[in-house]
Amino acid sequence: MKSNSEYKDTALAALKGNWAEAVLCTVVYLAVVTALAAYPIMVSSPFPILFRSSLPYIWGLPASLLMFLILPALSTGIYNTFRLLVESGDNRLTANMFREGFRDYFHKLLGFVLYGIIVAAGFALLVIPGVIWAFAYSMIPYILDEEPELSLFQTFRKSRLMMKGHKLDYFWLCLSFIGWAILSVITLGVGYLWLMPYVQSTSAAFYEDLKGLSAGI
Repeated sequence: MKSNSEYKDTALAALKGNWAEAVLCTVVYLAVVTALAAYPIMVSSPFPILFRSSLPYIWGLPASLLMFLILPALSTGIYNTFRLLVESGDNRLTANMFREGFRDYFHKLLGFVLYGIIVAAGFALLVIPGVIWAFAYSMIPYILDEEPELSLFQTFRKSRLMMKGHKLDYFWLCLSFIGWAILSVITLGVGYLWLMPYVQSTSAAFYEDLKGLSAGI
């Protein structure tokens, strides 16, 4: 495996000249997620009728259902739009987020639901199994997009085998962004608009390296 600095250098090289599109993609993603998450707050406010009357009819649907139907696709999309940027230099980030996310929609939806159930079950048992399983299956968003012909069982098995012996590597890579995360908090979240593309691109670089090492699995 490469060093953390090498993955970050790869990410920065891919983002060079593409930061504006990367930030725009992040803004769109966060705007959709925030809008979905904000609905319960709106309807439980002291003036729910005012909020309801000012929203399109679709917001009358339960927010949990909308989150369930949309978030898995967007999450898969944002992982893979930065994978394509790192892999091939494709900088149509916002368009790719929706295209990659909603392609083979139900397959990705079921994959994310199952992933959430497994990780939640791990945390329900003990914290450590939850963390281990979260990292073991962390490559699932990429595999779901790149190899939709695989069954969910095969997808989960492939992620587990790819991450065998590399979970700690990925943990340290994620942890290396702690300073940037603190800086994002200090800037009241504004820095996150740049941090998220940086993290996603670095994660994609890790996946590309891991994929090469795991060829044939």
